[in-house]
Amino acid sequence: FFIFFLMIRRPPRSTLFHYTTLFRSIWEARREIETSLVKLAIDRASTQAIDKIEVIVVEMRKATHAKDSVGYLNANRDFHLAIAGAADNPPLRNALCALMEITTQQLLEGVNLGYVLESIEKSLKEHRDILDAIKDRDKEAGTKTMKIHFEELEKYLKGRYNE
Repeated sequence: FFIFFLMIRRPPRSTLFHYTTLFRSIWEARREIETSLVKLAIDRASTQAIDKIEVIVVEMRKATHAKDSVGYLNANRDFHLAIAGAADNPPLRNALCALMEITTQQLLEGVNLGYVLESIEKSLKEHRDILDAIKDRDKEAGTKTMKIHFEELEKYLKGRYNE
């Protein structure tokens, strides 16, 4: 974990979005790790872990109705970490945590919060669909929805940063 973290240390704030190749690579790694984690969570999630994810989705819904984009992004982070916890694979969870430290800060600092508010309902539905796939133990649906979830953000970022 320590070596992995050093390899992806966060660049200085002033140059954060000038590292588009690194940024894209980090999102690709996150997408692959989280797709694996959702499949493991579908196999391993306990009732308590599913309940925890459900509570976070409720928090996301509350933030949506309050048009609280920062609250939504924080709940989003908690959602993805709760899935990682439900997957019960510490090395993958640790890898995700290192990547999330970078991407969550990038989202809070660099993504147009108008985009978050604009896409929040769609994103909330995607999160709900991921939760439903875990509850239904449906790997195909979980994998498909997780990939769609990442593709939407990647499309926005490509357009914003002319990639």
